[in-house]
Amino acid sequence: MSDNPGPAFHEKKDKNKKDYNIGGGQKIKMKKAKKHKRPLTRGQKKKR
Repeated sequence: MSDNPGPAFHEKKDKNKKDYNIGGGQKIKMKKAKKHKRPLTRGQKKKR
């Protein structure tokens, strides 16, 4: 194996480059919040 990139390698476009670095604990917290977020409510609640 060589360290030279192959012919299919290309640099990422600016719009796809990551300019932030989230720590592991923060990332787990964000994933959990996304999974267990409140459900979307559609329309007005009906009174009983």
